[in-house]
Amino acid sequence: MTSPLPPADPYFEDAIARLLRSVNRDDQFETRRLSGGRNNQVFRIDIGSESLLAKKYFVHPDDPRDRLGSEFSFSQFAWSHGIDCIPEPLACDIDQRIGLYEFVTGSQIDPAEVGESQVAAACEFFRKLNDCRTLEGADQLPLASEANFSIHEHLECVDRRMYKLDGIEEVSKAHAEAIELYRRQLLPGWRGIRDVVRQRAVQLGLALNEPLERMHCCLSPSDFGFHNALVDQRDNVRFYDFEYAGWDDPAKTVCDFFCQVEVPVRPVFIRPFIESIRSLFPDPRQLEHRIGLLRPVYQMKWCCILLNDLLPVGADRRRFGGQPGDGPAGTGQIERVRQILTEIQGP
Repeated sequence: MTSPLPPADPYFEDAIARLLRSVNRDDQFETRRLSGGRNNQVFRIDIGSESLLAKKYFVHPDDPRDRLGSEFSFSQFAWSHGIDCIPEPLACDIDQRIGLYEFVTGSQIDPAEVGESQVAAACEFFRKLNDCRTLEGADQLPLASEANFSIHEHLECVDRRMYKLDGIEEVSKAHAEAIELYRRQLLPGWRGIRDVVRQRAVQLGLALNEPLERMHCCLSPSDFGFHNALVDQRDNVRFYDFEYAGWDDPAKTVCDFFCQVEVPVRPVFIRPFIESIRSLFPDPRQLEHRIGLLRPVYQMKWCCILLNDLLPVGADRRRFGGQPGDGPAGTGQIERVRQILTEIQGP
């Protein structure tokens, strides 16, 4: 039996009333906590015949990222340039860490249904967004969460995530299993991949420490994939959740898109995706080399992301979003990590 979601804090209703007044919605309203928020608390706000969505963003001493600032500024920029495959941003309360958005009615995308048309919709979103990256206001957008602009930075990012997993405490059977997996397979496997990537980068003529120039960078939705998408009532794919969005390496965006685990995108679509976006950047061949080089790096990063839930901050984040902090969830994450490690090793 699912436990009821905890109510919002006592200041939430007052903050929502202020936000609604700021966008000329003065009628009585009702709030309903929604399930499914992975990192944040999500609410449906019913006001008259209209529904809006409110997000209260997670913050933690060990994870102080400005999720609200990133998502709201990114959404405002995209919406102002006619990119309407995302929820319209309406208002935000910085002090209470609440954002108010259009409520999109739609259905989740089944992994078995991800095909050519869905991938084409993702490519179109990315293309439209990056057609705007030289326009006014783009340079004011923040860096994406864990943005990396050199091969060395990509490797360092996964190094940091790997060594954070040393902080998993043996408080349950799932935690003990994760520690064993990390020590015997994940960390040794990562060290091997890291060495191969360094060698291969030199062979391809890619400088390890040289950052990309801005013209080679992209505006990234970050955490980009069909796990953060709905099909609306007009059969349009609508993307959401941009709390990590901003400037980044396009190779990272592509690798994350094909490495995310909740609604996987088959590798057969990597080539069409690259072909669709390569003309956006001045050196398409370099982009292709970087994607091929970094894909196993990001497969390893996603292993770390999966095991993050077993760290204390991961459990706190899940509980804030209304999900279990440990137990069965941890067991499922461990099995997914095993599957990724098998894919990396190949047949």
